[in-house]
Amino acid sequence: MTLGAFTGYFRNRQSTKNVTYPYSSYKAHIVLGIIYSENDETVDERKIYTIEDLENIVSVVKDITFFVQEKWKIAIDRPESGNTKNIGSVSLIDI
Repeated sequence: MTLGAFTGYFRNRQSTKNVTYPYSSYKAHIVLGIIYSENDETVDERKIYTIEDLENIVSVVKDITFFVQEKWKIAIDRPESGNTKNIGSVSLIDI
């Protein structure tokens, strides 16, 4: 899970990269997180459905949990996403 721009949030608190105001001007940085499992059922992603079929469409995810947390409580101090510089997060979240 990544939590936004690493260089701006941690290193330059006056930055407005990807935000309206400088990072330092916000009272809190809140994350709305979604944790889910991948559905093991085979899904035909090319199948075309009608609106009447809506309840029969198999979801690609299951076991969905939403959480809200302050960013600093789940962030780690290094980039996480490999080829971009985004804030990494803890890998174990107790909900």
